[in-house]
Amino acid sequence: QAAAEAKAAATAKAAKKDAPDSPVSAETTIHILQPNDEIDIQIYREPDLSGLFKLGLNGEIRHPLLGAVPMAGKTLEAAERDFTRRLNKDYLVNPRVIFRLASTQSSQIVVLGEVKKPGVYPLEVGETMTLLQAIAGAGGFTDLASPDRISLVRRLPDGGQTTMKIRVSDLLSKRRKQPDLPLEPNDVIMVPQVFF
Repeated sequence: QAAAEAKAAATAKAAKKDAPDSPVSAETTIHILQPNDEIDIQIYREPDLSGLFKLGLNGEIRHPLLGAVPMAGKTLEAAERDFTRRLNKDYLVNPRVIFRLASTQSSQIVVLGEVKKPGVYPLEVGETMTLLQAIAGAGGFTDLASPDRISLVRRLPDGGQTTMKIRVSDLLSKRRKQPDLPLEPNDVIMVPQVFF
């Protein structure tokens, strides 16, 4: 029986390494788990504990044995390690767990206010976008825009949000080491109108 378990573990490890049947591209990008992602969790010899689990808006999955398990903000590998550790701690002896990203919803960036084409712009998995790129993608500023009073609203992992005030003139300053501000999925950019 030990030989059969060792062979199954080697097969599972090889399947995890290759995983050609994954519907989500596993190229060289590292996916950070976020709400609405769906994970296929397979626990060796535990079919009742295995299956598809969707991250809720709070970034957690609901597992029949572990209950609420936080996943958002972690890579798939880090989430798998944490999940395995939780199983091993109180429930199963040396559990063999495989995580596979079953589906993900592409994120978006919202650009509102005094830009020529306000709207929702897709941000694909693994893609990066900066504040200035998002504004350029929205057609640039209108003549009434106040580029030194931009608000960036960002959702936090705990469900709250934070608002940053941004001055484009500061982003373009030669003294600044990083010339632009990287955006995160689901950021909202508000470009206000200039005061007269």
